[in-house]
Amino acid sequence: MMHMRLTRSFEGWVRAGRAHRAARAAVMLGLTAVTVAALVLPARTEAQTNPPYVGEVPREGVALLMASTTVAPSELASALDAARCAPEVLAVTVGGQWRIYVPGAPAFVNEGFPSSIVQWTGFFVRCRAMAAPTPTATSTPTPGS
Repeated sequence: MMHMRLTRSFEGWVRAGRAHRAARAAVMLGLTAVTVAALVLPARTEAQTNPPYVGEVPREGVALLMASTTVAPSELASALDAARCAPEVLAVTVGGQWRIYVPGAPAFVNEGFPSSIVQWTGFFVRCRAMAAPTPTATSTPTPGS
């Protein structure tokens, strides 16, 4: 009888140990999956997902857009350039007066332009058509040479 009790106790202990190991393995698997996802998946940042403006950017011509965040004019020009608009001019009104920013111009040209465009401020942009990439000639072997 004592042997039967010990056997049942041992079997219960083994079953409990298996359940504990299975639960521990499931937790470790979950932690491993979370760790791998954190290492492999890129972090989402605002810069990756949201440009600093709202509106449809033309590839050529003019548009009225709105700053979605407070942004420096040079950063705004870079973001527009990345959207395939080569900005020639950015303009905002300050106190009813137009202020002009010309990307790449000397500092004295852009002196009257604010150092940043405040969030939800409308602005004008004139985009120059970007030059199409120039095809490069490649040599093709001729038959028999």
